[in-house]
Amino acid sequence: MGDTIHPEPVDLEAAIGFQFRNRDLLIRALTHASHRGESGQERVPQADNEQLEFLGDAVLGLIVSEYVIRMCPDFDEGRLSNVKSRLVNRAHLANVARSLRIGEHLVMGKAEDRSGGREKASLLANAAEALLAAVYLDGGLEPVRRIVLTHVIAGEDMRALATASMNNIKTNLEIIARQRDLPKPEYSVRAEHAGYPQAFVAEVRVGKDFSASGRGRSKKNAEMEAARNLVLHLETAAGRDC
Repeated sequence: MGDTIHPEPVDLEAAIGFQFRNRDLLIRALTHASHRGESGQERVPQADNEQLEFLGDAVLGLIVSEYVIRMCPDFDEGRLSNVKSRLVNRAHLANVARSLRIGEHLVMGKAEDRSGGREKASLLANAAEALLAAVYLDGGLEPVRRIVLTHVIAGEDMRALATASMNNIKTNLEIIARQRDLPKPEYSVRAEHAGYPQAFVAEVRVGKDFSASGRGRSKKNAEMEAARNLVLHLETAAGRDC
């Protein structure tokens, strides 16, 4: 297989509407860990996009949370969390990355490239987060907010997302458990008496190795939050395996 000629990063800058002053940040955001590992060089955290992915996840979460609170002031914590989870999850971010053609710009090892790395949802989602972090470090929060509003949030119906998430998150967890040959999720809920208004704490467990907790003002919201947290954990773990 010959070397593929990929678009210049300037095309990606045009797509997101941001021009980097420090282009090293852009290149780093687009560099997968497999590139340096395959070269035989010692891997250092600053050489690929994993640290930027960590920062980008936090920046994205802040912007999405702020937006949902502003647009839906009547949402309780459970509905806010459900909408946020739909906007920042791996599947949605991978689709955002595909729309921006981020995969075409990625720098990765040949083995990863041959195995279809440019289309892996987890790798694309990670690169999208890393790109947001790079923009944040180069230009601050405002250009990141513009990118998120334009490419991550635009066109999404917050109330429809909330309803879909509330209805589907426990079903999604059951599907993931079945796909991995894991037992059916089991829930336990207890009242939390420390504050007012009364809250509930739920724990969901899938087999002996996977569990998560959630808190809400009703038993249903607490179970939903626990399920959401476990789905995110399982998706993240799957991303590390890809």
